Amino acid sequence: MRDDTGTTCGNLLPLFSRTPSTSNNLIRRYGGKLRRIERQIHHYGSGLNSLVLLSAFRSNQSDSYLLRVGYGGTSGPVSSINQDGFASASFHSWPETLKWDGFSGDYGPNFVGLVLGTGTYVVQDSDVGLVAYGGVLTSSDTSVSVQTADPVRRRIFIGPLGVLITVDAGIINNFSYVPSTGAISVTLSQLSDVPVAANAVLWVESTTGTRNYSVTTTGITKTRLGWKIPLSSASVTVQLT
Repeated sequence: MRDDTGTTCGNLLPLFSRTPSTSNNLIRRYGGKLRRIERQIHHYGSGLNSLVLLSAFRSNQSDSYLLRVGYGGTSGPVSSINQDGFASASFHSWPETLKWDGFSGDYGPNFVGLVLGTGTYVVQDSDVGLVAYGGVLTSSDTSVSVQTADPVRRRIFIGPLGVLITVDAGIINNFSYVPSTGAISVTLSQLSDVPVAANAVLWVESTTGTRNYSVTTTGITKTRLGWKIPLSSASVTVQLT
């Protein structure tokens, strides 16, 4: 990790907590409708600061703590939305309060952090082994398969291969890879009761290592530094090598 990245992460990590009930704590003087100095949970810094930690982890997977707190931070904004659709600016953590603030305030930047940072992460963790954040993982002797379950489902990171895959439309329904060869299979689909996209652009980034992946499925054309995937059926599977 570069020195400037390490310094930035070092400044952010004291704001984060990995306890089960609080993915991110931030000290704020004003919290919206209820104003006081306190640790407010899932303030907008939760979603935004996590982007730095997740990016640092993708570049250097030696510190899984960056992923654990970063993923909690980027997932936190979902919990701020109540059953009626109101999105609170933060959660007041004082024991005598323990409730969401009455203003939405600057929830918008928090949601942006969720959209830009959330995804399904497959990593080899030193404590628990191969695990998927934001997905359901199954593995065999020859391959690893993952059903995505994160809030956005447009970004996957395959840590053992050092590959980040992103699409701009539809969803990544599931994916699999072969550890011995590095071959990747990605299945795209679309949600029901939402506008239908005719195509999706798929981008691939090698965050570690030197291997450059390409979509090898026939009928796929290059566009916008990625590949144009026609979403002409209920699901479309593409191969990358």
